[in-house]
Amino acid sequence: MDKSLRRWMVVGVLAWIAAATWLWAQPTNINILTNGVGGVGQLVLGVGAANPILMVRNAGAPTNGTAGTQAGRAYPGSALFDITNKHLYINENTTASPTWVRQDDQRVSFVASNNAAVLDTHFFIADRAYTVTRIDAIHTTAGTDAGAVTLQPRKATGVQAPATGVVLTTATHNLKGTVETVTNFTLTATSADLDLAAGNRLSVDITGTATTVAGVVVTVTVKRK
Repeated sequence: MDKSLRRWMVVGVLAWIAAATWLWAQPTNINILTNGVGGVGQLVLGVGAANPILMVRNAGAPTNGTAGTQAGRAYPGSALFDITNKHLYINENTTASPTWVRQDDQRVSFVASNNAAVLDTHFFIADRAYTVTRIDAIHTTAGTDAGAVTLQPRKATGVQAPATGVVLTTATHNLKGTVETVTNFTLTATSADLDLAAGNRLSVDITGTATTVAGVVVTVTVKRK
């Protein structure tokens, strides 16, 4: 055998032994991958970068906040896979206080930019089963009528009109209140009322005389069941 070929074969074998020895010496809870390093069930992309992305598995839905799932580790944009319920979540807040948002969540809105559009109406028809998880409302021009002017989110079923459906929140949004102020509604404690079946509608019920009310936006977050 040619001496140079033999030399390269020896070098190759020694390199293989060195690599195998190094891998063997690594902690058993570390995965060495092309694009990152992480613990068991975890992968960190962009190691050494200012804001690496964590990809992690979790047995069940994550919790939010400073004491929540992967707090202090999951940079914004990190992904969490709920292997129990088969859902994907993304951290849409900070590393210190993650907010894990399910990626099958859907946001639908009612928008009434002018006064003529501020009326009782349906604005979403469910195409499958959903659960309402959040409702927010705002207006840019307040009402001037002497009486109360409010907005109430509702769920309509069957042949119900927008103003006669099930109430979804514990309070209303005051359309005569301070403009450009978001109301994050407290949802009803009756969980069944927050469930939407295919064909159910989301609606707004306007009470009182709207007069000058305008710039009304209601955004509802629903998740698939």
